[in-house]
Amino acid sequence: MAVGLGSETAGVDFQIQPGGLVVVRGVVVDDRGQPARGAQVALLSLSSGSVSSVAVHQDGSFVFQGQDVSDTGLRIAGTEEIDDVQLVITRRTTSMAGSVVDAEDRPAGDYTVIAFADDRARWRPHSRYFAVARPGPERRFAIDNLPPGEYLVAAVDWVEEGTEEDPALLESLRAAAARVLLGDGEHHTLTLRLTIPRQ
Repeated sequence: MAVGLGSETAGVDFQIQPGGLVVVRGVVVDDRGQPARGAQVALLSLSSGSVSSVAVHQDGSFVFQGQDVSDTGLRIAGTEEIDDVQLVITRRTTSMAGSVVDAEDRPAGDYTVIAFADDRARWRPHSRYFAVARPGPERRFAIDNLPPGEYLVAAVDWVEEGTEEDPALLESLRAAAARVLLGDGEHHTLTLRLTIPRQ
């Protein structure tokens, strides 16, 4: 499991069934295979909301051996011990940035950009292959740290908060969205056109 970060700090969520006692052992390395000294590993209990963090020792990074759980998550039930987990911290992060224009090619000041995987199988709640951005300084948007892959990117002038990941909305955006093939460590600059008029 690769974690794209700009610093040597990593967090991993484990979904632990109530009453379970879990022991997780592993290491944390950077994308050159070197120990990520000074990193922290945080364990989040989804049932209680509590967070426990431990410092990574001088010899340590983190990927689950034999199974990539970056997208599927890791659900643990009962009393278990997990060994040979490795988290890989990479500095080869991706980014997309740019601006949005209206039908008359005038800069749009208020909009929402939605980036989502072309592959419908990745349209799951809280997918790593999904991001939302709003305009920042100079009316520009920026999206960082999406995993490499093929994306559709669309700008809308309004979307109800909390519905951005609705598969019906994403499907409606497919035809007008820009297609972006995002490689490992690549950066893209885009100019998008508003695709859905305000109702």
